[in-house]
Amino acid sequence: MLVTIPVFDSITHHETGEQYANTLRDKRSLALVCKWWHDNTREFLYEDVCLRHGAETLADLFEQSKRDCPLSLGYGRYVRKISLPLVQYRPSDPVHVWARKEVTRVIKCCPNLLVLSRYRDQVMLSGHDQESRSEASSPVTNEESGNDIHLDSAAIRRIDWDNGPKLDMPRTVAVAPCATWLAQSLEVLSLSGENYLWPPDVLERMSVVRLPRVHTLRVATLCAFGIRGIYHYRMELPALRRIVLDRAEALYQLLDGCLRVWGPQVRAIEIGRNPRFLLSDYLSTLVKFCPNVETLHYPIFWAKVLGWRSLLEMPDFRFRSLRLVGLHAFQNTNVEFAGEPWQQIEGHFNALLGEHSKFPSIQNIKLHGMEWATLVSDVRFQNVLRLADIRGAEISCENRTAALALEEAKFENHSKTLSDRYPAN
Repeated sequence: MLVTIPVFDSITHHETGEQYANTLRDKRSLALVCKWWHDNTREFLYEDVCLRHGAETLADLFEQSKRDCPLSLGYGRYVRKISLPLVQYRPSDPVHVWARKEVTRVIKCCPNLLVLSRYRDQVMLSGHDQESRSEASSPVTNEESGNDIHLDSAAIRRIDWDNGPKLDMPRTVAVAPCATWLAQSLEVLSLSGENYLWPPDVLERMSVVRLPRVHTLRVATLCAFGIRGIYHYRMELPALRRIVLDRAEALYQLLDGCLRVWGPQVRAIEIGRNPRFLLSDYLSTLVKFCPNVETLHYPIFWAKVLGWRSLLEMPDFRFRSLRLVGLHAFQNTNVEFAGEPWQQIEGHFNALLGEHSKFPSIQNIKLHGMEWATLVSDVRFQNVLRLADIRGAEISCENRTAALALEEAKFENHSKTLSDRYPAN
């Protein structure tokens, strides 16, 4: 679970972040019960570490525990995941400034580290942190490098890296660790941020990045494959099976840097919550370069209905491997849909299940998010259910409340079908 990127992470990360914070508090509470509880929960207490303030104290603890018992490698041996903050707090409050020296000290004490994540802040900001953030007058662009973060290239399996900055939040600017491009054990790679991810001297020596075990690539930056016209590199990913595209405009860099070669072996596609996916048919272009895709996930109110302009030269082509589609109904409050959201909903279901669909093998459509509870109860959803019945596709809901509402809607649809087939005399 630590290594896998959850489905629809771009939407649910706030919710899972809150759960993550609650889990950390529960682990801490258990460890404080008594010495016996502390000794027996230590493995779980340090399994997943979030470094913000207090990094120096944690580094001291890990180093001291190694000195006390060198054969056991200290408490750092329990650490499997380390999350680093994106937020750069007020320079006047040094307690909240991410000091990479302490981060490096902690990492050196963690020989079993599997995941290093600096992609989204997982822990919800406390009241004090909110105040610190609101008082920051302008973005902080301190040049910081992750190249001095030395990871065990034989052990690390997932790296998520955002090198900032973002307009509404002061953040540090950090070049990703060298292991991001060199670790042969890496399986999951996420790249985000508005700044160039590589220092030029490193890029000049590597025009091709070969990561033989990476099966999941998540891209949310225009700089994931260099800068057009300056430096550009390709990724060789022979094990690639899943693509997560969190930023629409990054599609063409993704195609040039990776998918034109490795797209046919991709089996899972997901796009994130990005309003630009509504401006053009990015989704069908992405699917076109992954002709053997088996699962497709996207937020229905954040993506343009599949139009297939990119397949005009191949009007008879069909994606016969696609079996499962996941649709999230997270609302897009920045866009007003003509005809209410139902024009968008019916358009997507017609593209997936309708007469002219390019997906003849869809078996299951899974609806994600509690928002579906209201939508499936609407009488207009009966048209969707009838469409699914004609195609022999099963519609289900991931959310329990929505699932109950869907069962009622299916019952109504079944009753209506029987009534039409066997009208009363």
